Amino acid sequence: MPLKNLIILIVCPLFVFAKVDIPPDLQAEIDGYYDICYKQIGLTKDDLKAYKIGDRDPKIMCFMKCVFVEAKWMDENENLQYDYIKNTIHHSIRHITLPELENCGKKAEGDKCEKSFSFFNCMNKAEPEDWVLIQ
Repeated sequence: MPLKNLIILIVCPLFVFAKVDIPPDLQAEIDGYYDICYKQIGLTKDDLKAYKIGDRDPKIMCFMKCVFVEAKWMDENENLQYDYIKNTIHHSIRHITLPELENCGKKAEGDKCEKSFSFFNCMNKAEPEDWVLIQ
């Protein structure tokens, strides 16, 4: 169940607690993506904890891209994979993801990790208590 479920990069507005309860199977999946991306980007959990939503930190932006790509929500060019997301999203986060998915996907722009950042921020604005980076 690839993080197609919640890249809700549930970092609870960056470390608060989200209203959505993350089921253990989904949490394990997210943890796997994070472990890969921490290593790939050279980021630490402390870096993620220090991040404030909206800051344009290049490492955090590329971490977001990495997680989206690992979860197969985006391809390497940061194009959202709408059908894949709709068909595979975890039931526990479906209600907070699907309503804004296409809207935020269309608004996402930029290059070099900016599109992922833009998409994440749009989703966070729509669901600020639930669409966050989880640590």
